[in-house]
Amino acid sequence: MRGFAQNETTTDGLRNTDALNIQPDGLASIERVEVIRGAAGALYGRGSLGASVNIVTKKPFDEYGARIDLTGGSRSFASASVDLNVPLGSGFATRVIGAYENRDSFIEFTPVSA
Repeated sequence: MRGFAQNETTTDGLRNTDALNIQPDGLASIERVEVIRGAAGALYGRGSLGASVNIVTKKPFDEYGARIDLTGGSRSFASASVDLNVPLGSGFATRVIGAYENRDSFIEFTPVSA
């Protein structure tokens, strides 16, 4: 972002601060990431002059939907996520998202002898 550090992001338009850390952990609950660069980023952003970053989370919608993602990889990497959307009627809906991740480090730890 034009060589400037971006220390402040927003989540759904609300600024992430130390007192109000609403930034989600992982990517299971994130729908998209919006980046406004250049003069518009300086005008509408609260951080540096380079850009403004907004993280948009997933919202419930009017149709039933479910999704299960399973991922595996090297170094005992395993990831699972469940995304369930349930309409409750009369314009109300709920969405439940759960995620699990496990992995080993690429660093081989050597025990220290006494």
